[in-house]
Amino acid sequence: MSISMKKILVLIVGMIVVQSCSNVKTGPFFISGSVLDENFIGKTVVLSIYEKDGAVRMDSTVVDANKTFSFGGQVDDVSLSMLTVRQGCENGRDAEFHFFIEGGDIEVSLDPVLYYEMEMFALNVSGSKSDEQYRKETKGCYVELSSVSSSEVDLAISCLKKHSDAFYAPYLYYSTLYSSDDYVDFMKQMNAFSGDALNSYHYHLLSQMTATKCAFANGSIIPNFTLIDIDGNEVNIIDFAKGKKLVLVDFWASWCGPCRKEMENLKPIYEKYKTEGFDVIGVSIDNDENAWRNAVEKDSLSWTNVCERVVFAESEVVKMFDIHGVPLTILIDGEGKILTKNLYGELLHKTIEKQMQQ
Repeated sequence: MSISMKKILVLIVGMIVVQSCSNVKTGPFFISGSVLDENFIGKTVVLSIYEKDGAVRMDSTVVDANKTFSFGGQVDDVSLSMLTVRQGCENGRDAEFHFFIEGGDIEVSLDPVLYYEMEMFALNVSGSKSDEQYRKETKGCYVELSSVSSSEVDLAISCLKKHSDAFYAPYLYYSTLYSSDDYVDFMKQMNAFSGDALNSYHYHLLSQMTATKCAFANGSIIPNFTLIDIDGNEVNIIDFAKGKKLVLVDFWASWCGPCRKEMENLKPIYEKYKTEGFDVIGVSIDNDENAWRNAVEKDSLSWTNVCERVVFAESEVVKMFDIHGVPLTILIDGEGKILTKNLYGELLHKTIEKQMQQ
């Protein structure tokens, strides 16, 4: 056999090995979609593809009379994508379904009615090996940003330790642990990412948030803001905290079920310590003032409540605090120094009890 023939054979074998080692399909894709309820006929469906350079590609279509829709396009690498059914929920809000897209034929089935119960059960995907890998390795650990349970956090931590090099790892971290992690833990995770994780939209996004995360490190002073309370008075957070031992800054919204449920958990500890230097300020991200006022009245929220009264995308407070979902709580002292964040359930009670007894 000649040397040139040997080189050709080596090249062919090498190409076969590389191809067999890659489970990611690139190139053209075609999505065949369906919804399970005829009430969604005529609804707009938007496809968003989050690319590794930080860009977001978008396309839209309408659910036809057969309850189906479709999209076509091209991908250069496995990418997170989102299908949004406009006004797909009973309360009129959009229903959003995330999955990983790759080249080839992909079938998706959506049930917007189940969206707020558990997105994993409201979305069925076939034809995407990448999405199948993500769901298998994370054991279904996808959660809404507004309602991360302790069991889902434990699953996410375990998965990230094993698969910090996976294409989905930054997205998993962003969806579950990013909001609650302090700067130190955030940097540990950023340094742990490797391999395919470094070549993803959410790694690019997280890299841009380093400075913001540092600004919210425990021990730093909370960013100063002034908002109008329910009686029309200006409330400045630094002035509000002066002379008090502890203040819980609670970001919430009238449409957020977990937020309003957690407020019932907050009420007993507030009543116990409100005369001993503990206070609460509820910061609503509602843009509907009537919805905010009605929720405050219905839930009998007796602590100070303020609201910016603008849409989420235009909110200065949302930008200032890098809010990606609610509830979000920040515990500060009388000087405005951040002590800890994301206190809910039993942890809230234990932390407040311990701090008040010091």
